Amino acid sequence: MRLGGVQVASDYSLRPDLVTTPLPAFTGQVSVPTGIDIITGDQRYSLGQVQPGEFTVRNVPSNAGRGEVSVIVRDALGRESIQNAKFYVSRALLAPGLREFAINTGFVRRRYGVRSNDYGPLAANLFYRRGLNSRLTVEGSAEWTPGLLNVGARGDLALGGIALATVEARLSVEHDTGYTGSLVNLGLESVGKTISARISASLPSAQYRDVASNLGDPLPPREFLGQISFNLKRMTQLQISAGRQERHYDPRFAFLEPKVTFANASFRTQISHKIDVFSSLGYRNGASRSITAWAGLSVQFGGGRSGQASANGGTGSPVSANAGYYRHDTEQQPLGYALEGQTGASTRLAGAASYRDSHGRVEAQVEEVAGDVGLRLNARGTLLVAGGNVFARNQTGGSYALVRTGRVGGVTVLRENRLAGVTTRKGLLLVENVAPQVPLTFDIDPEKLPADALARATHRRVLVPRKAIGLVALDVIRFRPRAVRIAAPDGTPLPVGLQLIARPSGEPVYVGFDGLIDFNSEGGDTRVERQFDDGARCVVDTGGIATAPPDTVPTLTCRMELPTEIVGRDVPRRGRIAAARR
Repeated sequence: MRLGGVQVASDYSLRPDLVTTPLPAFTGQVSVPTGIDIITGDQRYSLGQVQPGEFTVRNVPSNAGRGEVSVIVRDALGRESIQNAKFYVSRALLAPGLREFAINTGFVRRRYGVRSNDYGPLAANLFYRRGLNSRLTVEGSAEWTPGLLNVGARGDLALGGIALATVEARLSVEHDTGYTGSLVNLGLESVGKTISARISASLPSAQYRDVASNLGDPLPPREFLGQISFNLKRMTQLQISAGRQERHYDPRFAFLEPKVTFANASFRTQISHKIDVFSSLGYRNGASRSITAWAGLSVQFGGGRSGQASANGGTGSPVSANAGYYRHDTEQQPLGYALEGQTGASTRLAGAASYRDSHGRVEAQVEEVAGDVGLRLNARGTLLVAGGNVFARNQTGGSYALVRTGRVGGVTVLRENRLAGVTTRKGLLLVENVAPQVPLTFDIDPEKLPADALARATHRRVLVPRKAIGLVALDVIRFRPRAVRIAAPDGTPLPVGLQLIARPSGEPVYVGFDGLIDFNSEGGDTRVERQFDDGARCVVDTGGIATAPPDTVPTLTCRMELPTEIVGRDVPRRGRIAAARR
C-alpha cells in the first residue's frame, strides 16, 4: 500500500558501527595465558592472547542461517582443544536492547502506474520492534483508516541452532458494521549452506479486514506455502515449492478462483565456467488444470559480451522462444548494445545502444511488437555535492567515498589493491559503487606518486553507511625544497645539528653547515621553532621565503619568545642556543 504523506522512522544505516543482528558469542575459562582462534564459515580468525580467567568472544562474523563456530584454545605448551557451538543467525532478529520503529501517515495512492494523481482517504500505520535477547524479538503494529482499526503482535524466535519460528496474531474492527476479524500467521524457516526449507500459513477469518482490503483490494486468502532448496556442487541449485490458496467469498471479486493449488520445481546448473543451464516445471489446479515448462541457457563470451536463449510452453498455450545477445557498458568499456527477438504467441524484435562515462549514461532503444514500433531515449545521471565541489556521476543512489589527497592532483588511488582512479587538480576523487557498511582499504600507489609530491599518510580504512559519502583523507603535500639560512638573534648562524620543528605539520628540520636548512616551501608550514627547557622558544617566520628571488638563499632571523615567568631574567639568548646544541 502506497501513501503520499509523512514517515518518521528509525534508520540504523546512520549508525554503521552498531551490530543490529544477534551474532554468535562464546564464553569459556582458562587457567593459564592462552591463545584464542575461532573458525566460522570456513574462515579462521586469530584473536590473540587472553589472561587466566573467564573470557568471552562476541559478534563472531557469520552468514545468515544455520552455522557452527569452533573456538580453538591453545595453552602455553602449544596444545590445542576445540569447542563447538551451534547457532542460528537471522536478519528478522534484533540485537538485545535495540529498538526499531516507523510511523507512516498520508493519503492512499490508488491505481499506481495506471492513473496519475489518484489519492484515496487518509490512512496511517506504525510498528515497534525490540530485541529482548539474542533469540527473541517482539513486535507490535497497528493500521488505521476511517471506519477500520487493525492491530497485531508478532514474535520471532530462534530455535537453538536449527531454525527461526515466527508467530503473528492480528485483530480487526470495522466501526460501521461492528464486524470483528482475526488473522494468524505462522512460519518456520531453516536456512543452511546445502539445504534450506521454509513453511508458512496465513489463516484469516471470514470477517478479517486490513486497510488494503477495506479500500478496494481483495480479502486476504488462507495460504499454505512450503519450499525446500538444495545447493549442490558446481553451482547446481534445485528448488521445489508448493502451496494452496483458499478465498472467502467476496462479491467485489466474484471472478477470483475460490481454491488454487500450485507447485513448481526449478533447476539450475553450470556445465562450464561460461555456460549456465536453467529450467522449471509448474503445476496449477484452480478453475482448470495447467502445466507449464520453461528451459534456457546463458553463455558468457568474454569482454562483457553474453547471450541467452529460452523456450516455454504449457497446457493450452503455444510454445514461444526468445533469444538475445548483449554487451554491457562499463567504465572501462563505455559502449554497450543489445539485440533481442521473440516468437510464438507474439513476435518482438528490439535493439538498444548505450554509452556510459563517469559523468552519465545515455541509451537509445527501438522495439517492434506485432507491427507497432516504439522508440525510447533515456539519459541518467546524478549531481553530488561533497567537499565543496559538484560531481556528476552515472548512477543514482548507492554509497560513495570522497578521497582527498590534500591539494595535490594526479595521485593514483587504490581500493582494496585495485585501481580506484586518479585525483583531480584539486586533489579530489569520488569513488562510486562502494559496498555499504563494509570496512574498505584505500591506498596511494607509491610507484605513480607525482615527482613533486610527498605522502605523509598512504593508508586509510573506512566504513561508509548506506546512501552516504565517506571521507578518505590521505595526507599528501607538494614537495618543493628551498635552501634557507637561519640566524640567531645576534646574526650568527645556528649551530650545526640543531633540531627545529616546522609548524603546523610538526615535521623535524635539522640545521646544516652555516645555518642552512632544507625547507619545503609548498608544505603549508608558516614557521619553524625550537622549544627550550625553560619554556622559551626560538621562532622563525617563513613568510619571507615566498618573496625572496628563487635563485637566492634567503636569511631568516630567529626571534626569542619568553614565557611570562622568566621575562626580565638576565639569560643570554645565545647561551640558550649553544646549550641546546650541547
